Amino acid sequence: MSAHAKNVLDAKTCLPTLWYAFDAGCKIALSGDGAGGVALRVDNKGGKVFEAAAAAGGLGAFLQKCDLDTAVSLCDLSNKYRAALFGPDAQYRDDFVPSELSPFLDFERAYPAAAKALKKGAVLALDKVHGSTLTVGGTASPVQAATLAEVFEAANRLC
Repeated sequence: MSAHAKNVLDAKTCLPTLWYAFDAGCKIALSGDGAGGVALRVDNKGGKVFEAAAAAGGLGAFLQKCDLDTAVSLCDLSNKYRAALFGPDAQYRDDFVPSELSPFLDFERAYPAAAKALKKGAVLALDKVHGSTLTVGGTASPVQAATLAEVFEAANRLC
């Protein structure tokens, strides 16, 4: 299996909600605070869906938790999101709340340069509709990518 195919499979499996959100046209921002912490924000056309304050430590665990929290927020917003993420039966259960973490993605191993740059203050703005950008040291670079995994791969190459 090629490295790209593994990255796609890992991202789809380990970050299913963020993968869905990106595909559905949500904007996702990963923002480094310059002190080793990274924050995440997800917006749809109506505004903020989910936001996590900057947290230091492993990006894999942070993204894993954010993926679950984004799923909870999307399910709370709309039965459409609930059905898309968890199947048609879930949309009819108002009491359904996702509670299981997805598998762990070792982000630092898969994308070491991007992880290092984010922790030092880079901003990765993911936007499938208008184009993604990576901003490092105040300089924004376009990131040409059609999938979440391709955005991460491109950002890793740019760093």
